[in-house]
Amino acid sequence: MNPTAPHYLLFTQSNDALLPQRSGGSWTFVLEEIGTDFRIEEGDIEPNVRGERLQLLAVIRGLEAIEQPSHVTLITPSRYVGQGIRGGLRQWKAHQWQWDHLGVKQPIKHKNLWQRVDAALQFHKISCRV
Repeated sequence: MNPTAPHYLLFTQSNDALLPQRSGGSWTFVLEEIGTDFRIEEGDIEPNVRGERLQLLAVIRGLEAIEQPSHVTLITPSRYVGQGIRGGLRQWKAHQWQWDHLGVKQPIKHKNLWQRVDAALQFHKISCRV
């Protein structure tokens, strides 16, 4: 990673309670480049998507909005995302996207989204704060 690469703050949020009958939710991200006035805020409603998937979508959409290799400080309220980025991802990838649950290999939840996060980690240097 280039030491002069831009540094971004990425704030993410999700909300399950926006749609009637709790049939979906929304995600939002705010991306700010440190030392500049650059700022993007985006979000969307996802019918039939809730919880951890919404949390991951906010992160992915924010990371995919950055066009060049960068340093990114991710600030998320999600312990699930934080734990996954800090350690789970390396282990899941090393074990073919599975984890050991009571001695039985189980596919990880949201594998397709975690693989997108992993792709972003190949491009950006990410630190995560919950």
